[in-house]
Amino acid sequence: MPEISLVQRRHLQQFFVQSIRDHPQNPIVIAEGDSWWAYPIYANVIDHLDEMVQHRMSLLRLESSGDELIGMLDDGGVGFLRKLMNRHHPDVLLLSGGGNDIVGPELLTFIAKRTAPFDTAKALATDALDERFAAMRSAYDRLIAARDAVAPRCTIVTHGYARAIPTGKKATFIGVSSGPWIKPFLIAQGYTDFSEQQAIVDALLGRFNTMLDALSGPKFIKVNFRDAITADDWSNELHPTRHGFQSCAGVLLQRLNELMPEKFPVT
Repeated sequence: MPEISLVQRRHLQQFFVQSIRDHPQNPIVIAEGDSWWAYPIYANVIDHLDEMVQHRMSLLRLESSGDELIGMLDDGGVGFLRKLMNRHHPDVLLLSGGGNDIVGPELLTFIAKRTAPFDTAKALATDALDERFAAMRSAYDRLIAARDAVAPRCTIVTHGYARAIPTGKKATFIGVSSGPWIKPFLIAQGYTDFSEQQAIVDALLGRFNTMLDALSGPKFIKVNFRDAITADDWSNELHPTRHGFQSCAGVLLQRLNELMPEKFPVT
């Protein structure tokens, strides 16, 4: 998805500020993230969520397809979010990130070469992967510290993706293809059997979810999308179908309703 210009971003912030003034009863929401929030091919999670609440939230959308968590939450990124949270005191910060940090060509360093017999734990036992997870945890810690300092009532809501399937399928949009992000790199490391590829992906995402679970608390919520997406709900290796995104949005809204029923009513 193309990066928005500085002028476009200022316009979005102006609409956001005006919405807060005109509709003080609505929840104030900032969305930052990757393609699960910003998929350009068809309606993504945030698109569906906005429709489900009938646009009754003051929403600032900062997400961009392809963004990595470590980049979104580097010192500059967290500094920008800190300013926004300090100025607008959002009810919710919706965050989607981490998937792009652990897939792609980096898998050639994150995943060890196959040895016999196959061992999932050995496949993931690399210094590069340990360092990447440490960097992601540090990024989350920076964000939480910034939130605590300037907007302690803001709830950070994130998710752990779902059971991605290493099919080798690409995403294609107006003749431009992206991906695949998983299968070719696992094959390059010697994992040619699909069951082994799936076991590695499951373990990799399981480790990511475990990290989020360790951060979870009253003001840091992980929403579980795994049960919302079936094997038929995958469009390519990283992105659900339109129906899959819609199902995730329903799960997200239900969780927001549980957290803030007066702000996110379910009709």
